[in-house]
Amino acid sequence: TKELYPAVAQVCGGNASHVERSMRNAIQAAWTRADKRVWSIYFAPDSTGTIPRPTNAAFISRLADCLKLDCESA
Repeated sequence: TKELYPAVAQVCGGNASHVERSMRNAIQAAWTRADKRVWSIYFAPDSTGTIPRPTNAAFISRLADCLKLDCESA
C-alpha cells in the first residue's frame, strides 16, 4: 500500500490519503452489502467461525492473488 496508494493518486490526480480513504469506504460498502457466502470464498473464517472484515492491505493482497491466478490460467 505504501507504493500503491501514491501511484494510484498520481494517475488519478489525487493524494495517497484520499486513495486510502476511498479504498476503506469501498471495502466497507461491499462488506455491508455483500453476501457473506461470497466473502467466505476469498477470506477464511477466524477461530470463532466468523469472517472478519478485511483490512485494506488484506483485501488488496487477496485481490492481487486472484488476479494473478486468473492471468496464469488464461
